[in-house]
Amino acid sequence: MWLSVKAARGREEVVPSGRSFRWGSRLALLASAVCVLMALSSATSGALVLGGKVTLPFEGSRGPLSATQRISWEVAGPTQPVCEAGDAGSWQDDECLHFYVRSGDQGVTADDGTYVNRADVRPVAVHWGGEMELASGGGWSPWVAFTLGVQVAGLALASAFLFLLHRVLSAAASGDVFSPRAVARVRGMGWLLIAGGVLGFLEWALGTPSKLDYGSSQFGPAADLSAPGPQSIDLTLFAVGALVLLLAQVFRHGHEVESERRMTI
Repeated sequence: MWLSVKAARGREEVVPSGRSFRWGSRLALLASAVCVLMALSSATSGALVLGGKVTLPFEGSRGPLSATQRISWEVAGPTQPVCEAGDAGSWQDDECLHFYVRSGDQGVTADDGTYVNRADVRPVAVHWGGEMELASGGGWSPWVAFTLGVQVAGLALASAFLFLLHRVLSAAASGDVFSPRAVARVRGMGWLLIAGGVLGFLEWALGTPSKLDYGSSQFGPAADLSAPGPQSIDLTLFAVGALVLLLAQVFRHGHEVESERRMTI
């Protein structure tokens, strides 16, 4: 609320109130800091995995802090563990899915003709909701690099947006609403939203196993597994970003009106 009514000596006095803005500013700053920590955690674990120092899934802790990093594919299929190896001629009694991932020119068959999961990412199990959990033994992996790169970039954009929101709310709490700095911050928030939309478009365009040179071979019940990938582009962030840029123009106009009013006084 912009104004509050305060009783003083039997009369009402209108005074500015920024309590809501101050609390909102503090929450936005806290959320921004959390996003920074999450981005640093993802970037660190990703560097360790790609450098061959640790494997995925990754779980680490230091004092009261802990971090978990997992990767997965979206699939449509039954909920079941995935076999590490198998024979296409005798799978009927197996209690796991025969789904084998190949990466680049690396095949999925051993010298004896059996199928083996030995790509840089290996399927572990299909969970409820259509998530295929993947494991990585460490070292370079296009899927790990892409997945964690998008994750870190998204968290960085979210942190920057929340920090600008913190600055805007903090300025509003002190009554500095239509200043050039406030206009620049609101405009920056709009461009960050649009950047998030661009990141989502890149994920839509490249975020499927086939686009990163992954394939699969499967038989038995696993033959029903498929990686659908994103079906459409989400334009929400583009639309919201455009609205925030329009709001920045409203703030700019408000600053001009306020400046003219002060000059006339």
